[in-house]
Amino acid sequence: MCKRIHQGSHWIKPVRRYAIYNRDGFTCVYCGKTVENTTLSLDHIRTLAHSDKPDNRNVNLVTACRDCNSRRGKLDVAEFADKIVALRILHQILLPLDFEAAKAILASQKAMKGQS
Repeated sequence: MCKRIHQGSHWIKPVRRYAIYNRDGFTCVYCGKTVENTTLSLDHIRTLAHSDKPDNRNVNLVTACRDCNSRRGKLDVAEFADKIVALRILHQILLPLDFEAAKAILASQKAMKGQS
């Protein structure tokens, strides 16, 4: 399921990364592409360009495809996304993360790698 997820740098633990992907339905919050159709990454809602230090709290991280993440760049979410998408993101980031589900997804991936 999660073959096309961009792991990027190791600034975030895999379990937390997958908990955020899971919260967001393994779907880009901006365009709706799923893990089956694109490579996913994490996007900071408030970018470093808008802050003096990185904000890596869960409420500042969303799932984005690499295309949207790159296109957004330093733009504010309100400048990049339409109002409905921005409102959905504001609701979504407040949902709790399911770390047990994320652990199960990672364990499943490891088991599948072991079978190949």
